[in-house]
Amino acid sequence: MGADDQNVEVGITGAGSGRPPASCRAFLAGAARSRVALPRAQRRARRIAMGKAELDAFLTEQRTCRVATVSQDGPHLTPLWYVWDGTGLWLYSVVRSQRWTDISRDRRVAVLVDAGDAYGELRGAELRGAAEVVGEVPRKGIPDARLAEPERLYARKYEGADVIYHTGHHAWLRLVPDKITSWDSGRKSLSRTMTSAETNMKSGQEWPQGLPAAPGRPVMAGPGRSRRCAARSPRTRLLPARRSGCRRRGTSGRC
Repeated sequence: MGADDQNVEVGITGAGSGRPPASCRAFLAGAARSRVALPRAQRRARRIAMGKAELDAFLTEQRTCRVATVSQDGPHLTPLWYVWDGTGLWLYSVVRSQRWTDISRDRRVAVLVDAGDAYGELRGAELRGAAEVVGEVPRKGIPDARLAEPERLYARKYEGADVIYHTGHHAWLRLVPDKITSWDSGRKSLSRTMTSAETNMKSGQEWPQGLPAAPGRPVMAGPGRSRRCAARSPRTRLLPARRSGCRRRGTSGRC
């Protein structure tokens, strides 16, 4: 069986032509990729990255994503509805579209989901990887166990029903991301507040109520705490004496 025959068998065709795409190397290269491979860890802006539970909730509640593909004329960006199943992003794409044509040539995509207006409200996630076609092209409703769950999620999210209505113009793409980059600008504001609170603590002020405790930092709470008590904390005992006349080595304030 040739490469083109393999593409026909799994339902990978050009946009509306019924024939395999002109270049299928990218599709075949992704066949060996693990279905359960975890995305690479985020390296930048990790302090404002979302946790797994927060990211799942965010991707589940948002309604529109932006899909970037590689066309012959350069990047191509389009909005699209989607569903997230906890491990992969399902895209219900029109088959006769530039998006589908691009993915037929090059499976690499980047998907952006974002929300918020004010700076402190900005949240988002970028998912990168290779999209794969799942099911018949175009989708007409032939039973497929792989599509049962994404179609149920899609129908409930956008149609308020348990069964999706197929028009014969769409087909399913699935993206299991190789890399996820997420951000929550509200975390940056919290980080700045904690840094300011830590600075104030050094001058003897109390840790603000309602603010999470800084890891590795003693929390001064209540009227009974003083600078001298803070000087006896485990962290400050590790500091060298800053005054030559201080008899208690390791204190940063008056003895």
